[in-house]
Amino acid sequence: YEASSIFSQGKAAMYTEFNSIWVPVEDPQKSKVIGKVGYTMFPRGPKGNYGSTVAVWGLGMPKTSKNQKAAWLFMQWATNKDQVFKVQSDKGVLGPRESVWKDPKGKGKVPADLAESLTQSSKVGSPLWNPPVIAVAEVRDAVGAAIVTAIQGGDVRAAVNKAAADTKRIMAETEKK
Repeated sequence: YEASSIFSQGKAAMYTEFNSIWVPVEDPQKSKVIGKVGYTMFPRGPKGNYGSTVAVWGLGMPKTSKNQKAAWLFMQWATNKDQVFKVQSDKGVLGPRESVWKDPKGKGKVPADLAESLTQSSKVGSPLWNPPVIAVAEVRDAVGAAIVTAIQGGDVRAAVNKAAADTKRIMAETEKK
């Protein structure tokens, strides 16, 4: 949330983040950039592929759950069209139902360019948004430390070199051989 705070205060020209972070960026109580933000999907990379797109979160149930019936009923309720329509149109919580996105009222408060970019990126974007490793949290922490160093004006080269070394070590310890 550090990046969104910096961006929301007008101290960064742009940033990439989860699509759901648009709500605080457009919140008059928290943001100085309301109405000044444009939303778009990641551009194609050098090989012609689009970047990651994570428009919504999902629900899962462990196969070892002792309350599978209750969990399944909750999941059906939470993801039914009416419920998704309500939370997306009223609260701006991005939902997974294409039928809700196709309904202009379903988009609710979601900025039009964000809604369009989500619609397009859901068709061409990659669902892989985490580092493609087993130890996701550890690698994210290693890379994140380098980013924090850059934000704080520290020795970026040393921080990036450390992040690379840490990532290699983490992968050597955790990846399947």
